[in-house]
Amino acid sequence: MAYVISVIVLLSTGTATPELPEGVIPDNNEMPEGRGWFPDNKQFMGIYTGCLVLTATINSLRFEHVGIITEFGAFWTFIGVLIVTIAIPCITVDHATPNWVFRKFEKDTAADSGIHNPFYVFILGLLLPAYSFTGYDGPAHMSEESTNASLAAPWGIILGVLFMIFVGWSWVLSLLFCVSNLKQVLGTDDIPSQADGDPIAQIFWNAFQQRTGSGTGGIIMLMIPLGGIYFCAHSTLTYVSRILFAYARDRAVPLSSLWIKYNKTVKGPLIAVWGTAFAAFLLGLPMLGSEEAFTAIISLSTIALNIAYVAPTTARILPWGARRFKPGPFHLGWAAYPIGVVATLWVGFIVVVFSLPTEYPTKTSNMNFAGVTLLATFALSLIWFYFPFIGAYTWFKGPVSTLEQTQPDGSSNSDEVNIAGLAKVPVTNVAGGVSEAADPSQQA
Repeated sequence: MAYVISVIVLLSTGTATPELPEGVIPDNNEMPEGRGWFPDNKQFMGIYTGCLVLTATINSLRFEHVGIITEFGAFWTFIGVLIVTIAIPCITVDHATPNWVFRKFEKDTAADSGIHNPFYVFILGLLLPAYSFTGYDGPAHMSEESTNASLAAPWGIILGVLFMIFVGWSWVLSLLFCVSNLKQVLGTDDIPSQADGDPIAQIFWNAFQQRTGSGTGGIIMLMIPLGGIYFCAHSTLTYVSRILFAYARDRAVPLSSLWIKYNKTVKGPLIAVWGTAFAAFLLGLPMLGSEEAFTAIISLSTIALNIAYVAPTTARILPWGARRFKPGPFHLGWAAYPIGVVATLWVGFIVVVFSLPTEYPTKTSNMNFAGVTLLATFALSLIWFYFPFIGAYTWFKGPVSTLEQTQPDGSSNSDEVNIAGLAKVPVTNVAGGVSEAADPSQQA
């Protein structure tokens, strides 16, 4: 979100003007308007921090209001994508040919980075699509605040994936048909990129520049992806704070007694929301001194997410997990095993791909440190768990049940809810799938 804001400001204050190669003199109608403002690392960190504070503040509203904003975000995303996929191709004058869009294998840019093997180019092209397919686990983390969660959560995941497939493909195709000069869009051509190499912003700018002689409409159109990115950040903070809350309930993270606190006014884990935002702020600090370190953190997050996604799936298909698996209202039946095998192999493949260098020859400035940071994370986790006498193995006993066991006849042996093993409080009202209790710390 901070980057899109920076690009909008750049285009609004005069566009980028990179140094032109010696002897290259663009025509007047291709000459950038002037050097716009683009933040340095410290200024970018300030914008990033402001975005975090805004997102955390809005997430601190009452649960009902947060839900309305989330629903509006889904509406914004769908309508916004629809507008862009129709409007930008219609506004663009110079279109790409179907032959280029569907049959062109673009390897020149990779060759400039020292990569000449076509298969290597292909697998590197999987990086962005694989990164895009993250975050669909959100419905699972919000299940405790949903009605009929055993069916709503898995269907939410499936519909989210289908939405990403079809809507994402439509988005990419519509923008590809608007590319008349790929290198200029990427900022690698002799003709300068007004958006400083940001492809989406440059495509929007070019479309309105070709049609109206001014790129102002492209700047306005950038508000659509900016809004989509904000709502993505909003939803991410919402469900990641619930992850922290759940881990705290199971006493699996430091300061569990702090993150488990439930705010009765907002009907949510307010402290966990701000704790998650502060953790995101800390993860952004490396950008002040090292872009390589920040890039490594971002790459690690993608790898770690996919490993976390596939871990229960892999456990399900192994003999140890298969014997213990109890089907719920929603399950895949006989298809679980082949789907689980494919999913496990796919994640193993992309973990390797995400760790490969993207530029040769490799040096400190272009090294992919994702693999190193992944191994370091595994090592620290093992040390934390198995450290003699005080490691997590001495006190972590697994997830804590929030409900008393149900009797064989279907009746419950108690009307009480056990939250994180911290307290037992009587349920006073259950409405809309969200439990409310007299004790502020109680939320099932």
